[in-house]
Amino acid sequence: MKKIIKNKDGFSFIELMIAIAIIMLISAAFVVNIRVNTQEDIRAKTEKVAADIRYIRNLAISRAEYQFEGQTEEEKTYPPGGYGVYFNGNQDKYIIFADNGNNDGYQSAEDEALYEVSVDPFVLDDKNGPLSSFYFTFVSEHEVVTSMSQGLQKQYTLNLREDIGVYGTGYQGSLILGEVSSDGYVWSNIGTSYGTFNIPKPTPPPPDPPEMEMIF
Repeated sequence: MKKIIKNKDGFSFIELMIAIAIIMLISAAFVVNIRVNTQEDIRAKTEKVAADIRYIRNLAISRAEYQFEGQTEEEKTYPPGGYGVYFNGNQDKYIIFADNGNNDGYQSAEDEALYEVSVDPFVLDDKNGPLSSFYFTFVSEHEVVTSMSQGLQKQYTLNLREDIGVYGTGYQGSLILGEVSSDGYVWSNIGTSYGTFNIPKPTPPPPDPPEMEMIF
């Protein structure tokens, strides 16, 4: 008769393998659940950004009046610089603001923030440019002032993504803020898409050259 070999704690080898397999399955399910939750969070936050940009676009379309600090109710008017969104340098939040028209973009001492939204622990960036701090302002329905860069298809695209560090693969939402037409107008449909992205591992620096021996 075949004997079952047991370890010192009284578990058979087969029982030990089953226990390890169960632990591995639970761990795998936990990792998958984290990934699913991350993707759902990115989708939700991307849709929130899209809704806020549609909001300021609608304010521009309707020429909504705004009462800046120091103005009376009778003095309120459509903001000279329109309504915009400012993405801060830390890439973890954005500000919806009314632009007083003195300078392009958001100036905290001049313009007025309607509200701000955190996207932490995710980050925002300009898909087509190197800027971590940028703005997108609707002066009117089809007139835009922005520091963002255009892509090959003349689109302004925002990414909201996982903060994976220097390199690696993650999940992101992409948001097309507007597309420049041949006549210079910006058409803003606020389209969203989702998928993975990859930041390649940086190339290591070349080794130091060998030291030259001095011969006397």
